[in-house]
Amino acid sequence: MTEQITINGKKVYEGTVTFVSKGYVKITLLSGDKGTLFLNEITDLPINLISHFKVDSKIYVLIKKRCFDGTLVLSMKGLFNKNVSTYSKRESLYCTAISTCNLGTFVQITPDLIGLVYNIYLQKGTSLLASVCSIDDINHRISLVSESVLYDEPDARVNLNYGDISIAQSVAEECAA
Repeated sequence: MTEQITINGKKVYEGTVTFVSKGYVKITLLSGDKGTLFLNEITDLPINLISHFKVDSKIYVLIKKRCFDGTLVLSMKGLFNKNVSTYSKRESLYCTAISTCNLGTFVQITPDLIGLVYNIYLQKGTSLLASVCSIDDINHRISLVSESVLYDEPDARVNLNYGDISIAQSVAEECAA
């Protein structure tokens, strides 16, 4: 069917993003099969798909079901690492501001992982580079300190990697290459 690999014990297929909207992403697998990845098949958290995916990026997805017309319903549930212990203190992470509170700004690190950047109040959607300052393994929380606000890189995407496998190629990775 397509190039297949295993991530987190699940068989996933390689494809290319062909369209991105607020609620879904259209993907064409290497086999030529076309499918749709809906927001609720990525995470239960409120995320902006446009800030995570871009057209022509490579992506790995699960096939959830095949519709009567041959199109696929795709999923990424269970592919992202929610484990905060995989991060280390002073590690730099790309993230996107999602809301503010009296302590600072909540940021999205991966679709399933949100952290708090202390003492900085950023507009929703602002990209930044932040360092891990503390990790709470018991409550699965991560606290960060801002290194740099990326006003000049509005297209920077959050990390969509599982281990050393890129689930979706990000602009930040392209710039570094």
